[in-house]
Amino acid sequence: MALTSPGVEVTIIDQSQYLPAAAGSVPLVVLATAQNKANPTGTGVAPATTAANANKLYQVTSQRDLVSLYGTPFFYTTTAGTPIQGYELNEYGLLAAYSLLGVTNRCYVLRADIDLASLVGQTARPTGAPANGAYWLDTLTSTWGINVFNATTGQFTPAAPIVISDYAALSNDVPLGSIGNIGDYAVNATIKGTDAPVAVPQFFLKNYNNTWVPLGSVEWQQSVPTIQGTVSNPTLVAANSFTINISGIYNIVVTVPADNTVAGVASAINDLGLGIISARVSSGRLLIYSTQTSTPNGYFSITNTTGTPATAMGLPLSTNVYQPILQYGTSSQMPLWSSSQTTPRPTGSIWMKIGSSGNGLEPIVSRYSTTTASWVAKSVSLAQSDWSVTATMDPSGGALIQQVKCMVNIILTDNLMQVRFTYGKD
Repeated sequence: MALTSPGVEVTIIDQSQYLPAAAGSVPLVVLATAQNKANPTGTGVAPATTAANANKLYQVTSQRDLVSLYGTPFFYTTTAGTPIQGYELNEYGLLAAYSLLGVTNRCYVLRADIDLASLVGQTARPTGAPANGAYWLDTLTSTWGINVFNATTGQFTPAAPIVISDYAALSNDVPLGSIGNIGDYAVNATIKGTDAPVAVPQFFLKNYNNTWVPLGSVEWQQSVPTIQGTVSNPTLVAANSFTINISGIYNIVVTVPADNTVAGVASAINDLGLGIISARVSSGRLLIYSTQTSTPNGYFSITNTTGTPATAMGLPLSTNVYQPILQYGTSSQMPLWSSSQTTPRPTGSIWMKIGSSGNGLEPIVSRYSTTTASWVAKSVSLAQSDWSVTATMDPSGGALIQQVKCMVNIILTDNLMQVRFTYGKD
């Protein structure tokens, strides 16, 4: 209208602009946690923290649901209990999701395929998970069954062998000379599982030459004396002699040489070049070795022939002394080797006790499963031949072995403990 003076004219212009209401949205939280965390609301593992559920999207509607899925947010502390602020492995993402659900009733959570616990510093070198189906011979809990005979006491003493699990400690499947001391025993526990026979020795003695020799081998028999003199540096008379009867088959006459020494007697025995008998001197005493490979029950007996040199050296007279032997057997099959028995054995003979009783030979073997991310214990059978293993697993001849569960067989033959892994359904 027209303004009539005097007066005031007011005009109101509405220039307000209104945007449409925003659409509702649901937050997404991407986080990382330790793997296989405990479920604080029950038993077992928090399901969203398993490797199988990594990178899976979960809709969470409450703080309780979040904790049951991902566990309680974990924050590291010092040894004194002081929280480590800003530490990279603290579960800040999980805490953020927990706080978010305090003001809203829904969010999406996705856990990255990262195990924060595996990133914690370790004193040992880091290693990845084993391959599926990998075998583990637990050298810490396995027992090895080496029992050493003492002819003086008639008793067996369990040996605590050096367990070798690193290929770098071997040369041609034999322990390095730098390992151990004279008189030590060792076990080669590095043998790989294979369908083929593993034809290498696994038990060793470090002999007087500071050399590792396989138990039960000729080299081992040449390291464990069959007969030991008890008199050091005795007075001998040149041209006196004694006779060594070898297993009731051979008689050899040993004559004291002109130097009248035990070393001269040992040289006279070695100069015979028989191969099945040898000698050396230790601390002035005569040691005689037997390596009669044609029979495990090879023996010596000694008699004075001219004079009494054998008596002077403290050698046993007119007694069959059997060569050292390696023998397998359970706790109920303990060998009878004392001097009153039929086949007395010398000190250093070995009874390889089989089974868990009395720290016998009991390899602890497991197989890795990527499904459970854990080692699964396997049954271990002990046998003395491939034939007996086959008969045990399949009496029909072996055609059905592929239908049985995987087994680990320890083949005990001569001086070898051969590891066989028999594969089948598992």
